[in-house]
Amino acid sequence: MNEEFNPQVYSLNNEEFNAFVKRLKEEDPVEIENIILRYISYKPEMAEAALYVAVEKGLITYDLKEKILEQVRLNYSGKSKYAKKSVWEKNNAFTGFVSRFSDDQIYEIIDNPSEIVIDVFHAVLLVARERELISSDDFDDLFREGIKNARSDTEKLRDDIFEVFVSADKDEPVLTDPQIEAYKSKYWKCPSCHELVDENLDICWNCQTGKPEIAEHPDKQEIIRELQPVRSYNPHKAGMTVIACGIGLFVISFFRGYSSTIPWTHRYFTMAFSALFIISGLVIIVSGFNDKSEKK
Repeated sequence: MNEEFNPQVYSLNNEEFNAFVKRLKEEDPVEIENIILRYISYKPEMAEAALYVAVEKGLITYDLKEKILEQVRLNYSGKSKYAKKSVWEKNNAFTGFVSRFSDDQIYEIIDNPSEIVIDVFHAVLLVARERELISSDDFDDLFREGIKNARSDTEKLRDDIFEVFVSADKDEPVLTDPQIEAYKSKYWKCPSCHELVDENLDICWNCQTGKPEIAEHPDKQEIIRELQPVRSYNPHKAGMTVIACGIGLFVISFFRGYSSTIPWTHRYFTMAFSALFIISGLVIIVSGFNDKSEKK
């Protein structure tokens, strides 16, 4: 990696590091792997101790540990997330770590990527694509979704605001005929309940009917309905919309304040009403964050 992108941004507490090393030596390899896969959730001392112990236990080589450590320190740094991402996307050190996993382990991580660091998830997808466990299209879709899920709450709120106020009028993309034909082969139609089922599944997810020997594929309209995005309630978007209305009312009431023909009681009422909108919007957003926390 370029030295510019690999600053030593923290000083290890040697006492904590040694304590973690001593503790992790007593743990089984699975626990060590789990810490490395989710290293950003731990103190740097814990993450580096896990890599040190992984070498002692023969899970990785010393050279691989040094490459991973360089990437870990980069991702702990205060560099721009996009600058860091551009570095590890080009040469992801974690591919050497996850390449020792079995196909079942790779599938398990892809299906349940809970708290997996995004650069580790990227390495898992690279290995899966190399083994032809997933296609290139699957890789792109899964990585895009992984980046989306890895956003902080602040980034998600920012993107929601952008979508509400900038992207609200954009039309949904229209599928071309070749795209629709390609999607047809990815689904089979359940003969019992007529739901569309992923081609890789042998049992209908809805009624548990087995896949027939000669499966019927959906027609064009069924594919369009299946892929049509479902618009669900988003408290962040709703809250920001209510706040925007409140700010609009406040601006109107502010400029009305310069008019001597409007009684002050009317002005105060409008300003109070706008404040109520803003407070309501904040309550909606906070409740959305609380709901999300409760579900975790």
